[in-house]
Amino acid sequence: MTRHSRKLINREHLWNLAKIHEEFTAHDLAAAAHRSLEHVRQSIKDWVRWGYAKADGKRGNRDLYRVVKGKTGTPPATDPSGRVIANVTPHQSMWFVIRKSGVFSYRDVAMQANTQDVAVIEDQARDYCQMLANAGYLDVVRKADGKGRLALYRLVKNTGPLPPREKRIRAVWDDNARDYTYVSRGMK
Repeated sequence: MTRHSRKLINREHLWNLAKIHEEFTAHDLAAAAHRSLEHVRQSIKDWVRWGYAKADGKRGNRDLYRVVKGKTGTPPATDPSGRVIANVTPHQSMWFVIRKSGVFSYRDVAMQANTQDVAVIEDQARDYCQMLANAGYLDVVRKADGKGRLALYRLVKNTGPLPPREKRIRAVWDDNARDYTYVSRGMK
């Protein structure tokens, strides 16, 4: 997991907390997210820059901000030089979809994970779902019949927002649990 990927996930979590609060100070979010005040202030600066939040006066001696209604998605994150960080991988996009879904097929994952910023094709989604099933993250609700009916899966091991990924040792590394799950069955 790259430093930029982790930063994007942390920013997404912080943005979700801001949306819950609707009106907040940097101190409110720093306490709620257990993040440094410096990190939260940089995030708020980005949100204001991109029009996702606006200054809304003061609460005591602290600047007060409000989430702008009607904005969708997560605000872009920037590095210290002001460049936008865009480092979402296909695995991150697919894992996000899988975590939000109930019962799904690999085709559902491919369709929902494929965005303007991240290209996900059905073969990638099929392989990723098979890998997660072999590693025990997904339960097979219905097997494919070979006649067009797709396998259906359900997430049974949700370890957090970072996507588990396969390593060359035929194991899945989980950044959340910081642990290997060895693949017990053969991979296709």
